[in-house]
Order: sequence, then C-alpha cells, then structure tokens
Amino acid sequence: MDVTPKFMSFMSSEDCLSTHLSIPTAFISKFGNLIHVGVKLSTPNGYEMWVDFDKRRGRLFGMKPLFRNFKIEGGQSILFDFVGDFKFNLQIFDVFGFEIDYSAVMPTLDGEVLISSDGCSFVSSHRLGHKPVDEIVCSPA
Repeated sequence: MDVTPKFMSFMSSEDCLSTHLSIPTAFISKFGNLIHVGVKLSTPNGYEMWVDFDKRRGRLFGMKPLFRNFKIEGGQSILFDFVGDFKFNLQIFDVFGFEIDYSAVMPTLDGEVLISSDGCSFVSSHRLGHKPVDEIVCSPA
C-alpha cells in the first residue's frame, strides 16, 4: 500500500480572506523540492484549479476562488494529498469534521468555453502552470 505525503490545514476566518495558504514547514522541508511552481488542486467531484507555489515562502497563491466556491469561511479544514510533481488532491471537512458535499460545486474549466453550432461537442481547457493548453474534439460531419 503506497502512502502519499499529506498535510491538513485548519482554516481560520482570517486565512479565508487571504489569497494564499501557508504549507507546514515540516512538509516543505521534506517535499518542497518536489513541488512545481504551478500546482493543480483537485477535489473528489472533478473540480480543478491551478495555483502558484512559492517555494521560498512555503505558500500556495491564488486560493481565493477555492475558498469562495466551496464556501470556506473559517472553521473548516482541508486535507492536501500530494500525488506528485504538480498535483494535490483535496478533501474538505466542515466545522464538525465531516467531509463536505461536493455536489453543490460544479467542476470548472479555466477560461471561456464556447460551443458553436458547427459540430463542436466537447471543449476541455487545461493549464500547465501559467500556460493554457486547449483540446477541442469536434464530432464528424
């Protein structure tokens, strides 16, 4: 059984007003060199977002959309499961320690998505750090 590195962040109301989240020093000293500058955060419902990692400060920047979308306002906790290079799987727990219901938050795509009437049936937008990579799959005519 493989065990992936994890840390838990207990969110205060002040933390939730910030755009960054500090990663525990012990986690940074052990795994900081393995974490890329651009990091993807994923939740069990398929929600994904990219944030920036500042290795020197041990912080993730750009956290406000996650806090807003999942209504993290203080008292909740987030389990970060580092699954390699540039990805953390997240589990969010309410103030009572129960995992939240993710179904209220829709998975997101970065940027604008347009579906035209000329046959495009699926648009997927991915980011690798700051650089977007788009894939468009059109149905046969």
